[in-house]
Amino acid sequence: MAKIGWIGLGQMGTPMATHLLQDNSLMVYNRTSAKAKPLVEQGATLAQSVPELLTNSDVIFLMVTDFYAIESIIDEDFLSHISDKTLINMSTIAPAESRTVSTWITEHNGQYVEAPVSGSVFAAESGSLLIL
Repeated sequence: MAKIGWIGLGQMGTPMATHLLQDNSLMVYNRTSAKAKPLVEQGATLAQSVPELLTNSDVIFLMVTDFYAIESIIDEDFLSHISDKTLINMSTIAPAESRTVSTWITEHNGQYVEAPVSGSVFAAESGSLLIL
């Protein structure tokens, strides 16, 4: 079974990660660690840093606000840990921005999947988001 990591526990990320946690072990990270508390109480493991999450995950889901948030997460330290891992970006960003992220990941021997979602917080909570 793949080890799964989740970065981004905002209004959309938290319910999405909660659904994943129902059938998987999950390590989570959020800049504001208090937002991870509900998931940790349900059995998720809290990573203290992004490199810790990457070290302990094979597949990493990224669900953050925008490209600027992605740029703040994907730094040289991140890229030094991405080799042989898959990053699934569920954040909604422009096509050119997604191509940039793809280049960063693939140049460091990682795999990149663009999978933005369409739907509301209610759809995330009910498990009915459309993954594009």
